[in-house]
Amino acid sequence: MASYDTTAGLARDASDTELRTSLLRATLEHAWLTSPFYRTLWGRQPVDVHTPADLPALPFVTKQQIDSNLDDVVTTKGMPDLIQFTGGTMGVASLRYRTEAESRWLGERNRILEKMSGGPRKLCLHVLVPFNGPEIFVAEWPSINVPLVLEKHFRQVDGLLRREYAFDGWERRVSTIISGLDRLKMLTTYLLERGTDFSAYGVRTIVTSASFLSRHWRRILEESWNARVIDVFGLSEVSDGVAVECDRCTGHHMAPIAIAEVVSLKDRTPIDAGTGILVMTGLYPFVQTQPFIRYWTDDLVEIAPPCPATREPGLRFRGRRSQSVVVDIDGEPSPVLFPTDIVDVLDDLPEVAIEPEVIVQGLRSRDIGYHKWRVETRQTGQMPDVLVHVELKFSPCLYRDRTRTLREQIRTDLLSRNRCCARLIEAGRLSLDVVPHEPGTIDKVIV
Repeated sequence: MASYDTTAGLARDASDTELRTSLLRATLEHAWLTSPFYRTLWGRQPVDVHTPADLPALPFVTKQQIDSNLDDVVTTKGMPDLIQFTGGTMGVASLRYRTEAESRWLGERNRILEKMSGGPRKLCLHVLVPFNGPEIFVAEWPSINVPLVLEKHFRQVDGLLRREYAFDGWERRVSTIISGLDRLKMLTTYLLERGTDFSAYGVRTIVTSASFLSRHWRRILEESWNARVIDVFGLSEVSDGVAVECDRCTGHHMAPIAIAEVVSLKDRTPIDAGTGILVMTGLYPFVQTQPFIRYWTDDLVEIAPPCPATREPGLRFRGRRSQSVVVDIDGEPSPVLFPTDIVDVLDDLPEVAIEPEVIVQGLRSRDIGYHKWRVETRQTGQMPDVLVHVELKFSPCLYRDRTRTLREQIRTDLLSRNRCCARLIEAGRLSLDVVPHEPGTIDKVIV
């Protein structure tokens, strides 16, 4: 694939490993010379860190450290070209500073990748997220950018998808939609509620991100749009740290302009198999103003088998550690249930309570939002007891038979999806129960 000379910005052929190694050296030098925070953290210039495999010689960096030392983290004292915000799903939103230079580098990379695919450039419709500040510079990804807050925005999108365009070198119709999952759910539901004929559009690809894509919603999106749905995992902190779903294996592959490490839950050393914590490093020149080097995401990921196409293992994203069940098995911290397991099961059940994130004008459905559940672990003797608390849309004490059936179904489906948990239960080393709750008793969970 194409990569970049870090001084001239010229495309050349190189492996992902070669590219990451080259960019890592530039990243460390840039941070050392321009960021007081990293100079203090490291104590000396990391001249002995040559490749991604050498990164464990450097300490981790946490969200709390970045937030509390932001003025020293940033590499320039001037006003940034772009100020963004993280989603704040786990507390207070963090600031994210970027410059137009970073955007130009990402735009150049995107243009080279498109040129390699041949043919006219794909015309994209990008649904903007209104809560994270400005999203992109035009140079980064030229597209038709639209908000999705008012009913007129839904009608506007419908019109943009139906018409033809006459941009030299571009496709004549929108063929790709790029959107956060919550807005994509709203758009699809709005169109379905009005009996829209999706074949009137020319959409062939949908790229979605920002939230976990369950099997239920993947099925709705694929069947409604008759398009390929690509799930993307990324961090709003490390904007170039994007992993794209692979259609040849069951994992996501990280873009070569970022480095992903997976470290053990027990001793925080790198692992090459199993489940661990994701640690991210954004690479220069794609990240310049606010470096993230060995950033502790606190997200759990499973290392997938090597991909038949790339021969590299992908990553399966399982959710935040704070929302997962991790128990001690033979002296090892072992994840046995993930928030993605729970959401994947609950999304198929309309009886489970949902708190809508935002009610937008014109959307009739109130079934788009976040499920209300929580997990609890108790220790009974030598065996951990895992309790999944689920809020229902009806009172369990008034519909006892339906509640009993639903409770058994949730437990069965969870064990079917997570065979590790099922095997521990079969071996008598773990128990799992589902506890139904009255409406209005549990907070939403964003996964």
